[in-house]
Amino acid sequence: MNTILRRSYMLLISVFYFSVANAQIDFKPGYVITNAGDSLRGELAYRVQKLSHKSAIFIGEDGVKKEMRPESIQAYGYDDGQRFQSGIVDEVFVIVLVESYLSLYEHGSIFYLKKSDEIITVSTKETTQSDGSVLTGEPLKIAHTRLVNSLVFDCSTEDQLSLTKSGLTRLVLNYNQCKGEVVNYNWKNAKSIEFHLSILGMFVKNQLEIESFDDPFLFGDNPFGETPFAFETSSVGVSFPIKLGSPQNGKSIFNIYLEPGFLSYSYSDHYERTNNTYTYEWDRRVKSSLVSLPVGGIFSFEQKRSVIEAMFGFNLGFVVQSQVDSYRTRTLLSNNQQTFASEEEYGFEGMEPGLIVGLGYKRKIGSRLIGLNVRYQTALETDLSGYNATYSGNRLGFGLSVNLIN
Repeated sequence: MNTILRRSYMLLISVFYFSVANAQIDFKPGYVITNAGDSLRGELAYRVQKLSHKSAIFIGEDGVKKEMRPESIQAYGYDDGQRFQSGIVDEVFVIVLVESYLSLYEHGSIFYLKKSDEIITVSTKETTQSDGSVLTGEPLKIAHTRLVNSLVFDCSTEDQLSLTKSGLTRLVLNYNQCKGEVVNYNWKNAKSIEFHLSILGMFVKNQLEIESFDDPFLFGDNPFGETPFAFETSSVGVSFPIKLGSPQNGKSIFNIYLEPGFLSYSYSDHYERTNNTYTYEWDRRVKSSLVSLPVGGIFSFEQKRSVIEAMFGFNLGFVVQSQVDSYRTRTLLSNNQQTFASEEEYGFEGMEPGLIVGLGYKRKIGSRLIGLNVRYQTALETDLSGYNATYSGNRLGFGLSVNLIN
């Protein structure tokens, strides 16, 4: 039994060893820049980031495998755009995010901005000052903002620095654009997820169309015929967009957004129908709540301190409806009166998606983006329980957004 276990154990170790070994020799086309400035073509080992910062395993045209360390070459990179640079940090290759008059590099949670021979360090977590004190949170942002402004003051300054990869990348791209410099930039190197939490209040017009009724207990089939009716009411919603994306260049950004929202509305209506014997009256009061999940894309066109946005997408969701109906019939001859009342609560109801288009304008005030937007959402349809009805939900809205998280 022990022999079997020992052999199984050795087999697992062997499988693991060869798996790791094979993972280490996954090569991709790339290049190496020597200290003399020569460019060598060949293949580079594609390894985990921790190993990529320490050395580069390179196979040149002669077929010889070499391990190159930061002190032996200037840089190396893959043909798909990812590039590593030496000389910024001792004995380490850093990732090149932007290379231009003002360059940006990354190593772990630390970013390096280089202009001419000056290099400053920006940490996203904490930094230790010369007196030994440690800065975090808001003091860290203030200190780094002053430091970065010393590099970009000749074009623009930041009131408060966004300590994110996308925020720093955007700052460096905009600065080089302002200076008219050529930029070497691959967006894949700087891709990240960025969360923008906004509060959006929309004043909208809702519409409900009832195509037919079926309530034989009181009226028989379709007491009001097939004529649709509509109601309108104003609603206010609060939503929280989450943008996921990366800057493509200094002017435009494409983001995927999710925007869970909540809308509520109420209305009442009255119907009366008379024949030779009876007058039928129906008073109805409805309170309804709608949960929606718009999903789509936003094209952002950035200037120095302003952003113009074009939005498109689809609105998914469901309605949670609480409805109160009161019915009354009255006989014309005797004036007798009967009242029937019912209260029903409806659960989640599936809705057909609607189309969303919109335009927005945002202005940077301090460290926040304050914006106005106009949006149009087409039909978000569902069959209401108990009726052959459609909640179309065509909405034209105007909103105010405030970015709470940069």
